[in-house]
Amino acid sequence: MNRKNTVLSGAAILFAANIIVKLTGVAFKIPVQRLIGDTGMGYFNVAYNIYIWFYLISTSGLPVAVSVCVARALAEGREDKCGGIFKTSVIAFSSLGAVFAASMIIFCKGLSSVSGIYESYLCIAVIAPSVFAACISSAVRGYYQGHGIMWVTASSQVIESAGKAVFGIVFAYISVKAGNELYVTSAYAISGITLGTVLSALFCLFIKSFYKKPVKCATGRDENALPQILKIALPVTMSSSVMNLSSLSDVFIAPSRLISIGYTPSQATEIFGNYSTLCLSFANLPAAFIYPLTSAALPALSYAYASKDKEKANELAKNTLKTALLISLPCAVGLGVLSYRVLSVIFPENSSVLAAPMLTVLSPSVVLCALLAVTDTLLQSCGKPSYPVISMLFGSGVKILSLFLLFKIDSVGRLAIPLGTCLCYLSALIFNIKFAKKYFSISNISALFIKPAFCSALLGIFAYSACGYLSKYLQGKTLSMVSVTLSAAVYMISVFISGYISPKTILKEIIKFKENKNGRTSKKRKVRF
Repeated sequence: MNRKNTVLSGAAILFAANIIVKLTGVAFKIPVQRLIGDTGMGYFNVAYNIYIWFYLISTSGLPVAVSVCVARALAEGREDKCGGIFKTSVIAFSSLGAVFAASMIIFCKGLSSVSGIYESYLCIAVIAPSVFAACISSAVRGYYQGHGIMWVTASSQVIESAGKAVFGIVFAYISVKAGNELYVTSAYAISGITLGTVLSALFCLFIKSFYKKPVKCATGRDENALPQILKIALPVTMSSSVMNLSSLSDVFIAPSRLISIGYTPSQATEIFGNYSTLCLSFANLPAAFIYPLTSAALPALSYAYASKDKEKANELAKNTLKTALLISLPCAVGLGVLSYRVLSVIFPENSSVLAAPMLTVLSPSVVLCALLAVTDTLLQSCGKPSYPVISMLFGSGVKILSLFLLFKIDSVGRLAIPLGTCLCYLSALIFNIKFAKKYFSISNISALFIKPAFCSALLGIFAYSACGYLSKYLQGKTLSMVSVTLSAAVYMISVFISGYISPKTILKEIIKFKENKNGRTSKKRKVRF
């Protein structure tokens, strides 16, 4: 099995799926935000962030653990273990998901009271069943990812996002027409996430039930699989849930702190809804490219370590970091310089004006989060998944402390929320890099930053200048779209000119990939579904 080509093809599939998912997410948030406004999105996002925390506890470690265990079993020539790994994971984690879903429903009013936005309790109860459905989807996704088969994950993600968008928008519209109160309409909107997740789970069950397993895979439950899965899943779960403490602290601290410095509860809900919908949506958009890359790289890195091929592992690590920087740096600079222009393309004027300063402050988190995701993957692949937990515990502590301290500075105000997020990711990344250097020998790491940083700086200078010049001839959304498009073009051209990526290299890799794929068609192990 050529793991390099598996990463390339797997990443390409997940890239495409995540682009669709992100675009669908934006297409969902635009009409919903217009229907329920920033205040309604405040109710929505309180529930969503609480759900994400329970979701991460239930499922974040599951696909990682299953994919790593399956990849290791294949590397050891133990294909018969794969079926047992899958069955054990489904039983264990679906039970956990059911408990968490029930807990969210039972304690929805208590959770909403702690956040300071009491009316969000209905949204919390409506989204709760998604946790259980997500556990089933995650087990199937991890199983196929371990085999290097990414289309199952990609398809289920697209189905989930499409269901969320269609049902969420339709139900929110019906609720508005019925004249329901705003918090009720927000619950109708968030029901789309629940239905989308259920559809995704049903699709995954269909794939696993009606297609044959890979050859030699036993179907019985493997009693020895659970300790192996938990050994990998628990640290990853802790790391992911701790990472989500950054968002969770926004839910339980930011609104109350806003009220403490003079904002009314309604204003605090509006600011939180504006930040969590507009700012975080754009800041998290580059993750559509980063997370598929790390998901595809993890099994290959794990395989390289299981095979004791450190040279290949270092090469994969370097290429993953290089790609992450290539994507995240220009996005961060673009969002920082063109924050209002980017927001105003799709969101209302008043919401864009409110969000723009917060997005500018938040923009460095794009790079920090991308590098954090890559270093997390590196540490997980070499059997050190507990290290990211330590890093994020420290980062989350910095975030919580900064929220309390920064809100006391009058000149900072609501900007304390994005500033605290940046400090959180920076603190965690410093620890992660220190840990990763113990296990990876990547030469000239600093050299990876120089060219994309220079090209991104050119993007920022051009974007700022272009907006000033073009404003004499263009206005509104047209000016914003032209500025963003031209800035992106300048970055791509500068990247090619700098030699960071050359068309010749890209063409060579494509040809090499096709030749290797065609050359191994008759030799590779067949995988039947």
